[in-house]
Amino acid sequence: MSVFKGEAMRMDLSGLRGSMCVTFAAACTVVLMQTVALTNRALASPPPSLPEPTQVETGIPVYPGAKYDGVTSAGYSENEHFYWFYLSADPIEKVVAFYQKQLVSVPQVRMGEAYLFTLEKGGHVAFPNHGVMIEPNKAFPRPTKTVISVIKLKPGSVE
Repeated sequence: MSVFKGEAMRMDLSGLRGSMCVTFAAACTVVLMQTVALTNRALASPPPSLPEPTQVETGIPVYPGAKYDGVTSAGYSENEHFYWFYLSADPIEKVVAFYQKQLVSVPQVRMGEAYLFTLEKGGHVAFPNHGVMIEPNKAFPRPTKTVISVIKLKPGSVE
């Protein structure tokens, strides 16, 4: 699969003369070909999947029926926090109600359409050192209606 799908690339080389024009065009072609090759290789081999954490690791129960997304989790967990993503076909209201019962004493904040339960303070307001973000699906394929993100500072990391 090619990233550019046969689309023509246009460059204005009118300001360049003679061999400068040919050298510049050749260099651009080489860089473009390398970029396409690297991108195509990345598309051919998806990023590694992060293994599903245990309840001991997350510190919270998994919403019943939610499916773990290890590839998305791996992509977001490259820095000092783990981001474990779970996808649910249930509406957000039902998922929020489940966590309100499970995490009764945990502070809860509503941010637009999303809900955040903060289990451990620290970090950024929207991304605590340990928490659960519940939001409507805007990026994943259907039938996913709700995205549940568990955020936790990695052991040994500094916020």
